Amino acid sequence: MESCFETRRDVVMQQPGIASFVQVTDQITSDRKLDFSDLEAPSFFPFWKNLVIMKRIVAEDDFVCVFCGTSVVEAFGSEMTGRKLTEIMAAGPTEEIVEHHLEALSTGGQTFASGRLYWEHKNFQNFHQIKMPMKRGETVEETLTFICFS
Repeated sequence: MESCFETRRDVVMQQPGIASFVQVTDQITSDRKLDFSDLEAPSFFPFWKNLVIMKRIVAEDDFVCVFCGTSVVEAFGSEMTGRKLTEIMAAGPTEEIVEHHLEALSTGGQTFASGRLYWEHKNFQNFHQIKMPMKRGETVEETLTFICFS
């Protein structure tokens, strides 16, 4: 299947918001996985409105949104917290989006994507994102996504 997203790091990193987020993340984490408690650092505060946290539901091959920043809610036109990814993206490329989350969890690294937001009444809004695994304590079963729109 051909991707409906641009996934090259160099392309996504050209976005100022993405580059700033990566710089802060790298400074805080160094050579370790991002922990949920890291998000409490003041340097993360400016990014919260563009963050999405998804928790994996292994038994259903799905993810559930546990946090959705205000800029993301505004761009999508609805609150996603508490909803499953397959429900949120029912009309979109759900399988490919699930794969991006799984890739971040399985590789333990950052994944990048740019594309167009195909959402009811929001067609053709560009997005750029970085996704990475995030742990709570010792468990890594969530992804953190920083997403910006243009």
